[in-house]
Amino acid sequence: MSVTRRVFSVLALLAALVSTTAAPASAEPNDLSYHYRYDLFVERVGSSEELAATVANRLTVYFPFDSDCRYLPHVGGRCELYSVPGLGLFGTTNPVLVVDRTPTSWTFRSLPGHVEGAGRYITFTFVRAPYGYELDVRAWGPWSLSASLTVSSGAAREVWQRFADNVSMFL
Repeated sequence: MSVTRRVFSVLALLAALVSTTAAPASAEPNDLSYHYRYDLFVERVGSSEELAATVANRLTVYFPFDSDCRYLPHVGGRCELYSVPGLGLFGTTNPVLVVDRTPTSWTFRSLPGHVEGAGRYITFTFVRAPYGYELDVRAWGPWSLSASLTVSSGAAREVWQRFADNVSMFL
């Protein structure tokens, strides 16, 4: 992972954790969700399935966080996402479990020890759009202060924009 990507990942996470921005008034205390779509600028892809497979097979090239998973594991596989790039020290990993995979998507569930709390879900889907491809990101799960800060500070939107940018840049 490049130094720029590592620095961005750390800054985005730190912004979410230390932000003093309050949760949106509409946020329910027991649920917090978001949905973002990002344009992908890729030319050498024949289908959404091919795009998803390429990203899954080289996950560390595209994903905005360092991880112990070089590729996306099968359903039931676990990945540690590093808050501090390259370091799997206590308190710096965000464990996730792959709970669903389709030819065009996958879903992670956060595990105990994740900075946003356990039991949150996020699905990444690669879709064909009228003018190319898009990355569709949907997240939901129990409300937590850190998850609320990640969303309300804009850090979640920025992190997944970085994911889309990496796919566009390196594919």
